[in-house]
Amino acid sequence: MNPRALSMVALLTACSASSMPSEGRSCTAIGCVDGFSVTVTSSGAWPAGEYVVKVVADGVTTTCSATLPLTQSSTSVCSGPGVQVGLSGSLLPASQQSISTVSLSSTPKAVAIEITRDGASIGARTYAPSYVTSRPNGPECEPICTNASDTLAVAP
Repeated sequence: MNPRALSMVALLTACSASSMPSEGRSCTAIGCVDGFSVTVTSSGAWPAGEYVVKVVADGVTTTCSATLPLTQSSTSVCSGPGVQVGLSGSLLPASQQSISTVSLSSTPKAVAIEITRDGASIGARTYAPSYVTSRPNGPECEPICTNASDTLAVAP
């Protein structure tokens, strides 16, 4: 092989080696939030009314309120941080609107959730979440996410 061709092979080998990921791995940049999420299910339509979602997580009580039917700008209002109530269907007819989720941005060992409409209980349940860890960016990449999920059936 002539010296010029040999130099070209050496240069190509060096360039391809430098573009390989270090330590033989590459990580994506997917983020995550730790927590416990409850999907609220119902066998029927949610009647108009004042709804309160009471969450007791490891002894700390948070209440959230929402009014159905929803408007385009409806939100739930919670008494403290770390709990969110998902409202679904604000652009749909009232018969298709609902409280869809209750999400905690923490990993409590014990959780109790009760939903009331106009002061009457329509569903309640206690949980001992079984958390699972995952690494969405690869087996050796950060972050490590800790999550659990469950359901709550209500009879609005």
